[in-house]
Amino acid sequence: MAWPFTPLVSFLAGLTPKITAEFLNSVQSAVNAVARPGYLDQTRCKYLCPDSATAQVVVSATMTKDAATSQIVFCEYASATLTPAHLTPTPAMTWPTSRWLYAYLVCTNGVASFEVSETAPYTTIARTPLWKTADETRRYLVSFYSDGSGNLYRGGSICGRYTYGDRVPVVSVGVGSTSLVPTSIATAVPPHALHVEIQGYGDSTYTSSNVVYVTPDGVGSISTFPILFVWTAYSGSGDRPWATGSLTLPLLNLDSIQWRTTSTGVSSLVINVMGWEE
Repeated sequence: MAWPFTPLVSFLAGLTPKITAEFLNSVQSAVNAVARPGYLDQTRCKYLCPDSATAQVVVSATMTKDAATSQIVFCEYASATLTPAHLTPTPAMTWPTSRWLYAYLVCTNGVASFEVSETAPYTTIARTPLWKTADETRRYLVSFYSDGSGNLYRGGSICGRYTYGDRVPVVSVGVGSTSLVPTSIATAVPPHALHVEIQGYGDSTYTSSNVVYVTPDGVGSISTFPILFVWTAYSGSGDRPWATGSLTLPLLNLDSIQWRTTSTGVSSLVINVMGWEE
């Protein structure tokens, strides 16, 4: 086996070793080989928003580029409760409205701090968010959305898997559609999300079974579209059939999905986003 599994030099006690350029260069190469995969791995982070006003983050030890020295350094465990005061470039008293916000870890001369920015993370490498776009010294941690009133969606995440504490509605209609309906979910998932968890419910007026299909990109047909749930036939009197279901879909078309029903005979149909994964 080649270096580093087989030593280039065996050092003996009491002897003056000859440290060659080949040996030193090989040591550097081996360190890079070990460190690089860790540096390009997403930071392990836990996030919790319990009150629609603050974002609590806990970051495991990670590798990042020091903001002062530009050297790749090891940053120890760190945590913070993020508020609008962490916004960059200008701290504020309230969160900006109707937009995604991104939390970043900054290590300056070995000291950890936190920032929140409207600038999305760099995701060119396998759509994995690693650091702030155009600034490798800002290590990406989490994403959270501020609604039209400046309130954050309640919920939490563990290592890039997010679960909402409240439903985030993306579809609410009183009639079905027999053709696909493109639907943006951009307020529920950020552009770099890979998967989305949806939940749906409602009641039907159709006199045969009525199927709700949801597809990430509209490719295929009703014989292949994922099924969210199925209503039984409505008898024409009495209570209308009610149904609910859930799905996890890959986001093949970034932050949008498409839905349709077998029949337009729908009294109500609601589709919510319950979580997502990056």
